[in-house]
This record gives sequence, structure tokens and C-alpha cells, in this order.
Amino acid sequence: MALAEAAIIAAALRMRVRTDYARSVAGSRAAEVVWTILPAGLIALLAVVSWRALQ
Repeated sequence: MALAEAAIIAAALRMRVRTDYARSVAGSRAAEVVWTILPAGLIALLAVVSWRALQ
């Protein structure tokens, strides 16, 4: 577990921010909200379904 966390931190520190990609994707607040909320919602849904199945 510690190895995976160290690898993530190392990758984050080595990452370079590029400004040559399209602003239409990087600057779209609606798209950023959707791809943040949608996975969280799916995980919550799976947790509820799993909890109900165990009852």
C-alpha cells in the first residue's frame, strides 16, 4: 500500500502541466462537475445496493 502511495506521489511531482491542449475540454466547468459527481454517484449507488443485498 505504501509503495502504491509513494508511486502516486512521485508521479504527481514529476508531472508537467501542459498548456497546449484544447481549452474546450480543460476549461469546461460543467464537464468537470459531471466527471467528478458521476463516479461518486455510481459508487454510492453500488454501496446502497450491496448494503441492501446483505440485509
